[in-house]
Amino acid sequence: MDTTSSPSSSTTVPTTKARPRIAVHGSTFHLDDATCVFMLKQLPQWRDAEVVREVVADEARLAACDVVCDFGGSYNHAARRYDHHQKGYFECFSPKFAKIKMAATGLVYRHYGRDVIRALSSVELDPVQLEKVYNKLYEELLASVDGPDNGINAYPEDVEPLFYDHTSLHERVSSLNPRWNQVCTDETRLIGFMKAVELAGEAFRDSLSFLVESWLPSRLIVEQAYNSRTRHHPSGHIMVFETPAPWKDHLRDIEEEEASARTPGSAPSPLVLYGLVFDNARNQWAAVCVTKKKGSFQNRLSFPESWRGLVNEKLTAVTGIPGSQFVHASGFLACNATLEGAIQMTATSVEMQRDSLP
Repeated sequence: MDTTSSPSSSTTVPTTKARPRIAVHGSTFHLDDATCVFMLKQLPQWRDAEVVREVVADEARLAACDVVCDFGGSYNHAARRYDHHQKGYFECFSPKFAKIKMAATGLVYRHYGRDVIRALSSVELDPVQLEKVYNKLYEELLASVDGPDNGINAYPEDVEPLFYDHTSLHERVSSLNPRWNQVCTDETRLIGFMKAVELAGEAFRDSLSFLVESWLPSRLIVEQAYNSRTRHHPSGHIMVFETPAPWKDHLRDIEEEEASARTPGSAPSPLVLYGLVFDNARNQWAAVCVTKKKGSFQNRLSFPESWRGLVNEKLTAVTGIPGSQFVHASGFLACNATLEGAIQMTATSVEMQRDSLP
């Protein structure tokens, strides 16, 4: 009797699912393509994906890849193509970043960023928190990937920098490329690129960790200090923090939110000029000036010139305020032994410079 199987009774042959592939451009790699690969590989569908570095944009080869980043000449989310080099392209992350064209990093983050945050966050975020972290992470980290990759300077070109920073994340990733006089192969280039992916990933993880574990919880503390500021001084110019926490970014966000919600014709709230925080290491209260802009060293209202650089008895003699301990030479910081003394120093500073109030 013939025991061979007929077509109608054939057994199922196991099939092996093809390993997914992420394509980026070959040759010199940058922070942009490294960050894209890191983000995508945090998601379950591409965690084990093969990274393919293509030198030539051969459409047939690219079509065999699941995702194509920073390469290929098109932005098409449906086809999972995320390039930013094509003529006529200009996409920005939000109106706030209207002058910054997104590189591949911004495009990948636009579509997958929330999922990446959920995958990596040590804290379960509700939808409102997720949106805050999603927007803040772009502002704090990823805008600085998109901008330089598109040749966008952080400051006007006619400003001559006093020094050049060769320690930036862009520079560190660039240094992982083969040197001009180094013999290398496609394999060693890929090894260097994957080191760049790890470096980009470390920056992403660190930034996200800070936002969800430190920055986000501090928002409530800053809101409480902002809403209760007139309890400490009627001017509204002084905030007191019962709990030390990151506060300057949150203050700007709160002021912007309040301004956007203000009824037309109504008077704006007084600007906060000083934040008071207890310095546990020195056992004193520190009054810190609010700067005019983020990253600026120009304050909304610095402490008086006559106080600057003085300490202890000499400072107390000039201020007339007991417990005065220190005023920084640049005028951005004043310290007092007590909260009452620190409030008095800030209030006196406001009164002495009322004509200079913003």
